[in-house]
Amino acid sequence: MVLLSCACVAAPGRAQVIVSAGGGVSGEGQPSVGGGVGMSVGAVRAELELGWARQGIDRRAATPSEPSGNFPGAGGAPYLPAVMADVSTLVFRVAVPLRRDKPFQPFGSIGVGLARATRPPPPGESLSRTDTQAGIEAGGGATFWFSNRIGLRTAATYYKVFGPDGNFHGPPGSGVVYTNVLRDFSLTRVTVGIDIRLSGSSPVR
Repeated sequence: MVLLSCACVAAPGRAQVIVSAGGGVSGEGQPSVGGGVGMSVGAVRAELELGWARQGIDRRAATPSEPSGNFPGAGGAPYLPAVMADVSTLVFRVAVPLRRDKPFQPFGSIGVGLARATRPPPPGESLSRTDTQAGIEAGGGATFWFSNRIGLRTAATYYKVFGPDGNFHGPPGSGVVYTNVLRDFSLTRVTVGIDIRLSGSSPVR
C-alpha cells in the first residue's frame, strides 16, 4: 500500500493537509503501490487511497465459466493452481493516532472501499475477465516525524471483500458455473512512505 494523500481545502484550526508517497509488498511478497488524498483534523486523519498490487487468485475465481463437475466435491478433476492478477483498490480510511505531538506517532486505522482485478485467460480461454467487489480494511502503523513537515510512515493493512462466496449457475441444463474473479479475496500489504505536511503543521516535540 503506497500512500499519496492530499486534501483540496484545509479546515481551520488544527486541520493539516498532508501529501504522502511510498511503496511496499503484498502478503505474497509481490509489489504494491498506490496514492490517495486525505486531511488530518485534530486526532482524526481521513484519507482516500488508490492502490495497486499483484496477488494470486484461485482457479475458480480465475475461470469465467466451467462445468460444475470440476469443482471440489463434485467428483471432477482438481482445479488448477492460483494465477497472478493485477488488483487495484480504492479505499476510504480513518486513522487515529495513539499519541500526538510527538516525533513517533503510532496509529490504528479502519476503512471501506472497492477492489478490482483482471485475471489473464486460463488454459483453453481467450478472454480476460474483470471483477469489482466492495470490502473492508483494518490496519495500523506509525509515523516518525523528522520535522514539522517531513515524516516517515510505515503501515500494515488487511483488506477483505464482501463479495459472494457462492457460484452463479448458468441456464438450466447448461452445466455451467460462473464465478467471481474476487471470490473469497483478501489482500495484506506492508508499506513504507514519506508524509509531507503542506499546511496547518503543528509543532513536534
